[in-house]
Amino acid sequence: MASEAEFIAAIAANPDDDLSRLVFSDWLEENGQPERAEFIRLSCQLDPHRDRFDDDLINALRHRVEVLEYPSDRAERAWLESLHKPMVTAGVDWRRGFVESLELPVQWFLQYGEQFRARYPLLRKLVLFRLNGWSERLAACEWLQGIREIELACWYSDADAAAVANSSHLGEVERVVLWSGGSREQARLFARGTAWPKLRELHLVSKEGPQEEWVRTVNEAAGRPIATVYDFGKELFPFAADFYGDGFIVGKRADGTQLFAYGDESNPTADGWLFNSDGTKREPFRFEFPPELVFPRQTGPTDDWKARLDREKQMLSARKAYLMECTGFVPAFIRVEGFTLEACGLNGTHRYGWGTDVSWGQQDDPNIPPEKDESLDGHGGQAHFDVRTGQYGFDFGNELLCDRRGQVHST
Repeated sequence: MASEAEFIAAIAANPDDDLSRLVFSDWLEENGQPERAEFIRLSCQLDPHRDRFDDDLINALRHRVEVLEYPSDRAERAWLESLHKPMVTAGVDWRRGFVESLELPVQWFLQYGEQFRARYPLLRKLVLFRLNGWSERLAACEWLQGIREIELACWYSDADAAAVANSSHLGEVERVVLWSGGSREQARLFARGTAWPKLRELHLVSKEGPQEEWVRTVNEAAGRPIATVYDFGKELFPFAADFYGDGFIVGKRADGTQLFAYGDESNPTADGWLFNSDGTKREPFRFEFPPELVFPRQTGPTDDWKARLDREKQMLSARKAYLMECTGFVPAFIRVEGFTLEACGLNGTHRYGWGTDVSWGQQDDPNIPPEKDESLDGHGGQAHFDVRTGQYGFDFGNELLCDRRGQVHST
């Protein structure tokens, strides 16, 4: 009978094929590990749709995968902490049932690369921070061998770029992700680098242009079209159908028009904006509710606050049902450009603030180890977190920090 190690080796030999993963999940099911088997199967099913949040079935699948992933993820975090404290910001990314990506400062990969490669045999991607001044040591690291994608989510010198681009241990790399803020010379260095003969794509994460010039520089240096760009400044703002509780009306009308409005149960109107299907803003939206759907505003203390909350929820539910009946509105996930609802006291959304605003383009001090600095991941790590999660701010009396799911994750 095949062992677990033999199954893992078969998956590693053909990592792009799901069949060997599904065969392993069947073996796990037969050998008393049904939840791990389910995690692998459902992760493979979710993977092509992992960046979609506009479908209830996909969201339900994602939720189940996250529930199954949680114990394993917690165990990995504990293991990382056992290697080096503090290593709280080092992260693992699960894909199709296994850890396939690590996010961490260069210094920790250099120190613990052997342990990482032994624990994560399907590791294919590295997201590295704090490269500044450490590139030659990284380029000489044998534990880079076999990595297929490398992302340098930080800022560094031309000498750093040259060292990595000519490493002798990155021969399997097919995709390189760079964060803009570097020079055109760095773009040329990476495109001409001898490190990655199998390179298919050189991808730039951009805060702002000039993108066409960068793409042309890369393609000319490489002698073939390999440059792609992601400009996160052009992203639309996602809002979930149940965005931040009561009073918010988020969804679509029958013709595909998108709607964002706000009006609590004591307000006779809901005010907001209509947006085209592509997210561009149209005209203001105002909907007036009949008197029976307006809850009297409470001006003093109430003896039964729980009963009042129940009545408020019932009223808001009735208001949404009435809006749906009159306008064809249905709650739904939307993506729209920035807007302001001054009548409701809601300010404009602000894309990828905080880390990117403060940290973009700043190099870390190579002489300060990560655990001795305020931010373990450095300036690049701060910006990477904002962009990876799609973080943006929404001013609702206090600042709501929202994510790519269109939900509030903190204030």
